[in-house]
Amino acid sequence: MAVLAIIVYGLVLLLLGEGMVRSAAYLTDNDRGAIFDSELGWRLVPHITKKDFQWSASLPATTNSLGWRDDEFTAGPVPGHTRILALGDSFTFGFGVDYGQRFSEFMEQSSESIEVLNMGVFAYGTDQELLAYQLYGKALRPDIVVINLYLGNDLADIRSNEVHSFPKPYFVMDGSSLNLIKPVPGAWVRARSVSYLAELIFKVVKGDDLDTELAPELKDTDPVELLLALLKRLSVETSEAGARLLVVLIHPRDATVRERSFHQHVVSAIGKSGLEMLDLREVFFENSVRPCKEFYLPDGHWNSNGHAEFARALDSDLRKRGWLPGTTGGSL
Repeated sequence: MAVLAIIVYGLVLLLLGEGMVRSAAYLTDNDRGAIFDSELGWRLVPHITKKDFQWSASLPATTNSLGWRDDEFTAGPVPGHTRILALGDSFTFGFGVDYGQRFSEFMEQSSESIEVLNMGVFAYGTDQELLAYQLYGKALRPDIVVINLYLGNDLADIRSNEVHSFPKPYFVMDGSSLNLIKPVPGAWVRARSVSYLAELIFKVVKGDDLDTELAPELKDTDPVELLLALLKRLSVETSEAGARLLVVLIHPRDATVRERSFHQHVVSAIGKSGLEMLDLREVFFENSVRPCKEFYLPDGHWNSNGHAEFARALDSDLRKRGWLPGTTGGSL
């Protein structure tokens, strides 16, 4: 009886603790932002309100019913409008800026005939973005798909099976084929996905020391070759769905000389692949060398000025290609 009483008492304490942590999160607009997803590794939680320096600047951020940080998505494009689907990581998500101050909203504000669906999720790699398009993006029937490639970490992310202590899917090349390896969650990941208390304990224990691990099968894989295979797969799938694909290259603000040399190698490889590409180095760097500091937050993400500048560059590029209404140029 004593053992049973201790167990019951312990369960009651855990339930009380869980209730208190959930209530505190709700009252402070600090809902849990992401949970484990068996297909994508992690996903944003639908219908949440979150005030956090990573999610916004001053206003609480929200997610729609599908879990994306945007307004509700309609099943198909509005007649007479061009629907753009934006894929990417924290730059696309809008790290540290308010809704309405991201490139996706700036583009919509510039033209009533443009609709931008933002499916950016922090820490996503190109592999997860390909899967997000397959699982969710294709059904939204976009006219244009823009995938934002951050050269600072995306080539490492696509070779990893764990990022920020979340397991993630990845692809292994087999000749010209890409074989998907799905994420396998551990006990901590499962607990964190259902319990606010477990998430709090995890944060206290781990702090900022989050784990990132290279997939054993990819240790000897050329990341550029794998990246090109992923982008070409996305290009084929968007084309088959009647959409155009644009690969946007985002350069790190504080890259070393050696890193810049590697990034230019990546740019050259994508350019030679035949993929449609927009390189932002000349937009965000003076003389292609010195970063324009007015576009960045202290941590290196774009501020609202940076998002506005990207929106102008993207709009101009798409119009030069003839991909937007009222312009002439390229075709599928």
